[in-house]
Amino acid sequence: MMLRAPEAPTQDTAVGPSAVPSAGPAAPAGERVGGTPRPPAGRVREVIAQPKVNRWLRYAITSGLTTGISEVTLLALYASRLLGATGSSVIANLAGTVPSYLLSRYWIWPEAERSGAARQMGLYWATSAVSLVVTTAGASFAGAYAPAGHLDHVIVVGSAYVVTVALLWVAKFLVYQRVIFNQGPQAERSGTV
Repeated sequence: MMLRAPEAPTQDTAVGPSAVPSAGPAAPAGERVGGTPRPPAGRVREVIAQPKVNRWLRYAITSGLTTGISEVTLLALYASRLLGATGSSVIANLAGTVPSYLLSRYWIWPEAERSGAARQMGLYWATSAVSLVVTTAGASFAGAYAPAGHLDHVIVVGSAYVVTVALLWVAKFLVYQRVIFNQGPQAERSGTV
C-alpha cells in the first residue's frame, strides 16, 4: 500500500475562515469584480490604452507643452518691450514649432512612414506657417484694440494668442493625422487612424 501526501486545498475547495471564493473569469471593464466596483484607475488605464485616445492624449500633452513654450516666449518678449505683438508672436510660434514637430513625428505618430521625411517636414512647416499667420493676426488685432496700459496689453495679447491656438488645435490634429503623418490604408483598416 502506497501512502500519498494529502492534496493541498485549492481556492475552489478550501474551507474555513481563510477560504477565498474564486472570482471566476475577469469581469468586463467597468463591471463589478467579486461584488466590489471596478476601481476607476483600472478603467482609466483601459481607456488611455486605446490607440485613438492615446494619440489624442499625446497630442494634447505635446500641444500643452509647446503652447506653454510659445506663450512664455511671447510674454517675455512683449512684456519686456523687446518686440511688439506681431514680432513677439512670430518668435513665439517658431519657439514652439521645433519641439512640436519632433514630438509629433517621434512620439505621437511613431509608426508614420519615414521614407517621406522631406514631404512631412514641408507639410508640417506649411501648416505651422498658416498657424503662425493666424495666431499673429489674432495677437496683432488684440494688441491694436487692447485697453490702455502696458499690463492690460500684455494680458489681452497673451490671451488672444492662447485662444487662437486653441481654435486651431483640432484642425491641426486632423491635418497631421490625415495628411502629414498618415500611416496609409493599413492603419486606417486597423483603427489606429
